[in-house]
Parts: sequence; structure tokens; C-alpha cells
Amino acid sequence: AELLNAAPFGGGVPAMNTAWNTFWDGQTQLTDEGWFAEIRIPLSSLGFDVRNDRAVMGLIAGRYIARSNEKHLFPAIPPDWDMADFKPSQAQDMELTGVPNSTPLWITPYLLTGVDRSRDPDRLPVTRPTSDFSREVGLDVKYGLSSNLTLDLTVNTDFAQVESDALQVNLDRFSLFFPEKRQFFQERSSTFRFALSEDNQLFYSRRIGLSDEGTPLRIFGGGRVAGRVGEWDVGVLSMQVDGGHVDLGPADGGAMDPEPARPDENVSALRLRRTVLGSGRVGGLFTSRVRTDGGMDISVGADGEIPFGDERVTLQLAHTHNDEQPAAAAIQRSSARIFWERRSLRGFGYDASVTYSGPGYDPRLGFEARNDYTAAQGRLAYVWDPEGDGPIDRYRFQTVTRSVWRNEDRSVESWPGRLQLLMDLSGGHWWNVTTNLTREDVRTGFDLPGATVSPGTFWNLDLFTRFETSRARTLSGALTMYTGGAFDGYRFNLLVEPQVSLSRHLSVGMAYDIHRLWFTGRDQRVKADLARLRVRAALDSRLSAEAFLQYSAVTDALSTNLRVRYRFAEGRDLFIVVDEARDFTDRLGLQSVLGPTDRRLLVKYSWTFQP
Repeated sequence: AELLNAAPFGGGVPAMNTAWNTFWDGQTQLTDEGWFAEIRIPLSSLGFDVRNDRAVMGLIAGRYIARSNEKHLFPAIPPDWDMADFKPSQAQDMELTGVPNSTPLWITPYLLTGVDRSRDPDRLPVTRPTSDFSREVGLDVKYGLSSNLTLDLTVNTDFAQVESDALQVNLDRFSLFFPEKRQFFQERSSTFRFALSEDNQLFYSRRIGLSDEGTPLRIFGGGRVAGRVGEWDVGVLSMQVDGGHVDLGPADGGAMDPEPARPDENVSALRLRRTVLGSGRVGGLFTSRVRTDGGMDISVGADGEIPFGDERVTLQLAHTHNDEQPAAAAIQRSSARIFWERRSLRGFGYDASVTYSGPGYDPRLGFEARNDYTAAQGRLAYVWDPEGDGPIDRYRFQTVTRSVWRNEDRSVESWPGRLQLLMDLSGGHWWNVTTNLTREDVRTGFDLPGATVSPGTFWNLDLFTRFETSRARTLSGALTMYTGGAFDGYRFNLLVEPQVSLSRHLSVGMAYDIHRLWFTGRDQRVKADLARLRVRAALDSRLSAEAFLQYSAVTDALSTNLRVRYRFAEGRDLFIVVDEARDFTDRLGLQSVLGPTDRRLLVKYSWTFQP
């Protein structure tokens, strides 16, 4: 995992990026003396400073016994903060001598072949699926400019082996956020992070290789430099993206006639940040999207984190410029935030923030769920550990409130108030009970699958609870229930997530999400159920497979993602990927003839070597 920083974790900022990976190998063994694990990580795949053949690194070693909810740590880190054992500032300094100041070079060519079988279910007259065979060659190069600065180059970038996104239900008027899963953008991804709030990011790498409508675009290639130079964290990224094409349909009854839909574009980002005042930081971010037709989108931002003992203040300012924006004052094309926090697992903790986003602020390479608003948020929490050996190891009580105003007339668009009780239970279980009072002012009506929400002001009260069991058991899982008012109706959500570890070679995870809305006053109903099945299997450290199936009641479609990996050696991998989207909606009674909406089979072989 890649840690973000040593600051208290909170305010919508995740503690780490668990998707990052590097070259490594591991073996485990179970003997009469117990369970043993040995992991080999080449030093050349880690970033560190070498001075006079010596390197100083931070070390945290931990052992977690889930059945008793017990954790052993070295060094002895007090549990005063959330995820205290993942704070780099608390690590034990470890000095390695005789470490070469090497600049490693890895070259990874890949070969890919496959077939796509697809059709457009909405095109009339109905046509049979067509098949398209693909053959691709690409190359990735990783070169260590120094022991703590890496250059990555990619040509004809491909992400065939990346896991599919988990389906989400959107029953509101704001955009959903999907995490980045592509490996090229994972390493040092925290360097590029610039989050002005939970739903406002100045740079969002998933914009690269996607059109504004969400259509995947070909990435010709690009490069990235990330690491540390002296006291500075440095990140430079530049990618060349195909503009994509649209299918205009058969021309004169012949073949499909694709035409350019948009110009090609270059996407770039520059991030600089350095440590000040111990664990504080200051820095800046610049992003650009330059199109071959002369169009340009630019974003700039500056941020700083200032520590005051257990307190921390974050100041952020961002500004955007797009060719399509109307002329506006600089402040109207800007977003700003001030955030003050004290995160503690002993006694009182609190935070408060104020965020402004102008009507012209439009980060085309970022993510913003809503725009043209001012928001204020506050949180007050108290944490205590009961004495004795009772069923509850820790109580956490907190209250949160957030108001969002429209800038145009200062009216309240959203107001949620929350009372929350979280309990760490003995045996490694966890329970969350929350009640919410919300006010939503809808100016423009919007459609839901099976219903329409009309303009109006809606007050609602709801209840949320979630219970998670310890993962140490053969059968584990979680149960989530959400019920209460929603706009001018009623909402019920029940999520059941069992997980079974059948053996050391096979685990099965399931989820069924019952998601319903009723609007009895106008006899409308929303059924947005989701079902997921994930099966993980590994014969040994070389051969593994994972299947991920998802069904959506809204679209009446089943999507399947099957990935098989055979590891010849570390860095030499064969992937077989099968993707299928099956549409169960019978169109003109021809479903059995036409088959699935889309199916793809890909075979990819990559070979990493050091010349």
C-alpha cells in the first residue's frame, strides 16, 4: 500500500492507496511451530535516498490476531489516531549499509490478441453481432533516474487485465465517483492528489483515456516522472490520447462509416510539494489538456498543510480556464477551501471546513459532483474505551453537519445533520448506527428509473446501520440497512455481503443490494437492486483466477469479468480476460437469436526484464 502522508487521516482523504503494486515475491509455510511468511521486495523497486552507501528507512511491523481483535506493533505506536500503525512519522528508523545507489531499468513489452463480439441493442433495424479481431503490441519502460526518482514511459498503453468497476446505484442528481484501478497511474498517485473536499478533486486520473461521455479512448502513450528530489515531492505526467470516433451507421448499405468525433489531445500534470514545519506541506498543481484543434483546458492550484501540535490547518486554492467558459472574473473560475482538524481516538476530536466553488470553476481533468456553491461542515467526536473485558472495546460518538448554499442567491441546496455511534466489538467485529436529518432543495426535476422527482423542498429523517464481522472466520461478512424518507417518497436499502473462505485456494464473496424507492403520492416505484458475485481461486503462487459477476435490475443486464493469470516468473505474466455484458431485455423477441450484447476475449503476455 502507498501511504498518503503522516497527517491525521480524515476529512474525506483515504489513508492509503491499496491498489499500488510493485515487483515482489512471497512464500508461506505452516509447520508445527506455527505459520511463517517470507516476502522478497527488491530494493530497486522502492524509492529511498542513498547517502554514502547508507539508506535510512522507516519500519513498522505488525501482527493482527483477528479472532481476539488484538494487534502487536513494532515500534510501540500508541492508538491515539485512526490507523495509527500506518503513520510514517511513527515508524522506527532503520539504517541499511552497503546499499548501492543504483538506477535500475525495467523494460516490459507486451503482446495482446483477442476478439470483440458486439452489437447495439438500440439500433433499428436489429442486426446480428459483429466480430472484430485485435492485435496489439506495446511497451512500458521504467528507469530509475535516481534512487528516489523514477521515469515511466509507455507506448500504446493497454489495461486489458484491469478489474471491472463495481456497479453503483445513483438515486440522486449528482455524479458518482469511481476509483482509479489502472496500474500505470497507481505508483506515487498520492503525489498528484489535490482534493478540495470529498467530491471536488482538481486532478482525477480517470479522465485520461475517457471521453466526456465516458467512452474509452485509445492512449497512444506517454510518460511520467515521480519521486523525491531533495525536500521536494515531484510528479510530472504527460499522455497522448486518441480523440476517438463515432459510428455514423452504414453508408449506402455498406460497411460502417467511422468519422473523427473529436480531436486528439495531450493531457499533462505537474505536481510539486515539500515538507515544512516538521509534518506540514506546501505545494502546487498544474494540469492541462491541449487538443489538436487548438482548444485548451488549464487548471492550477496551490495548497498548504500547517501543523499545530495535534491540530492541522489545510489551505487550498484552485483556478480553471477553459475555452468554452464564458468570460468571468477570476474568483468565479476558482475554488477555495480552509480545513481545520484534530483527529484523535482518545477524548475529543473535531474538524471544520469552508469550501467555495465559483460558477465558472470547471476542472475538466478533475472531478466535481456539484458546482457554483459554498459549503460549511463541522464534526465533533468523542472516543472512549470502557474498562474491563466487556463485549465493546471502544465507543466513538460523533455529530456532523454540512450546509451547501447556491452562490447565485445564497439559498440552501442541501443540509444533512448526522448523529453517529460507532462501536469496536470484541472479537474483531464492528457496528455503526447513524441517524440523519436532511433538507434537499431541488430546483430542477430529474428522472430516476421508474420515477420522476419534481422540484421542491424536502425534509427527511432516516436511519442507517452497518454490522461487520471479523474476517478471521471461515464465514464472515457485513449487513447494511438504510431506511427513511427520500425526497417526497420513502427509501429502503438492505445490503447483505457474505464472504466464505472455503480453503486456502478458494474464497467466495457475494452481495445482494435491495434498493427500493416508493412515491405513493404519484404511484411511482424504483427498483434498483444489484447482485454481485466474486470468486477468487489460486492453485499456487503461479496460477490464479478471479471471476466478478454483477447484475443490475435497472438495466436488466448481467456483466461478467473473468481474469486468469499465470506467472512464469516475477514480471513475466500471461493474462486471459473474458468480458461479457448480457442484456436480458427481450427486444422484438430476438434475444435468443442475437445473444449477448457484448463479449470480449483477450490474451495478453507481458515480459519484464533488465538489460
